Amino acid sequence: MKLLKLSMGLGACGLLAGCMHAPPVPVDLNAQVSAAASSTYDPAQVAAAARAMAPTAKVAPDAPDRLSLLAALMLYDPRIAQAQKALTVAMREAASARKVGQPSFALTGQYSNDPTTEPWQASLGASLPLDYGGVKGARLRRADVAVLIARHDLAEVIWAERMAARGALIDLMVARMRSPLLTQQVAIRAQILDATDARLRAGEGAAIERDSARIAARQAQRALDDNRAAIADARARLATTLGLPQSALVDFGWADFADPVAVAPVPDAALAHGAVVARADVLRSVSAYDQSEADLRGELARQYPQVTLQPSMTWAGGPMTVPFGLGLSMPSWDANRATIRAALARREAAGAAIHTAIANALGTIDTAAQESRAARLAQAHVQSGEWPAAMAAARRAQQRLAMGETARIEALTMQAGALDAQLTLTDALGRIQRADAALEDALRRPLSGPEMEIKR
Repeated sequence: MKLLKLSMGLGACGLLAGCMHAPPVPVDLNAQVSAAASSTYDPAQVAAAARAMAPTAKVAPDAPDRLSLLAALMLYDPRIAQAQKALTVAMREAASARKVGQPSFALTGQYSNDPTTEPWQASLGASLPLDYGGVKGARLRRADVAVLIARHDLAEVIWAERMAARGALIDLMVARMRSPLLTQQVAIRAQILDATDARLRAGEGAAIERDSARIAARQAQRALDDNRAAIADARARLATTLGLPQSALVDFGWADFADPVAVAPVPDAALAHGAVVARADVLRSVSAYDQSEADLRGELARQYPQVTLQPSMTWAGGPMTVPFGLGLSMPSWDANRATIRAALARREAAGAAIHTAIANALGTIDTAAQESRAARLAQAHVQSGEWPAAMAAARRAQQRLAMGETARIEALTMQAGALDAQLTLTDALGRIQRADAALEDALRRPLSGPEMEIKR
């Protein structure tokens, strides 16, 4: 009896000595908010991250470009960091799924007042579930697929944040290109208003002309104010995507922004096929199907009894007895058929989700390619028709004004028309850049720029 107690005590001490310990990590919300509000952009750190992604690319810390923007996202974006942590969790859980089954032990003591026997009787029993076969294989497969899903989720988050930053950068650059044109437009509309007002006071004009000029001047001022708000909004969205305060935001360059490729980068069938089979959202739907398949295999395996070894030993003062038992965990009374049918239905639903993801991807590619072509066609119409005609009319009006053949108001109106044409041309450029960004989003790959040099 003493030997049994000693062995049990030593075993308990051994178990306690091998336990892991994790200190508590309380959340200091005030400190976290302060740290987020005071975050800074480190040019050297971003440049080093950009060089690690694209060793052959030209990276200048003092002239960040779109590659630097992606590197900054990987460093500072909290949503990407959260997705990375989720992947770590999935990997840890996959390792945990491979642990040996959890045993259980029971120690019982029995007292008897029979003088012919030992008053105390002690028994030690164990329950050792056997981890094998289809149930174990399904659990391991599900854990491995969960890691794949977490990887696909991380890729989708990175791409979504990249596209959000790209969209904000496009809006910011277009608004900045519009800003000097709108400033000139406000000045010209103010001159037209002054001229029409002077004509009205001289009795040479009509009140409706002055009212029209006043409306046009107010519209020009409102367009300038809206453009300033668009610049502030784009900067705010870019800073939010990066996870930095606006005070830490730097200007990211885009060398060929005003000169996109003349021909729309329309993907052929092979490129579209390759893009669809490599899209993280499509691959995630396939992984979800694999998970449903693993669930089905596990439910099929649960049709059969699960075996548990139950060794024990009993001591009553005399010889020690060692009985041995075998436990069987039986399936439900319907032999698990209802659960299997549910697993079959989930697998069919997961298969349908794959077809939906593929259809959505192909449709998105076709739509984006069509918009890319339409945007370039619209720009070509402006470049070949509206813009040169407006510029020529403004030049002729200026020449006629110099020769005294036309009034100053008509010349200023022609200049305002030329600025409107330039603004339309700038908007057409913005449409092309947004259409190309949508096509990149559909293909899940960059089509131009320094990101093409990223080492895969």
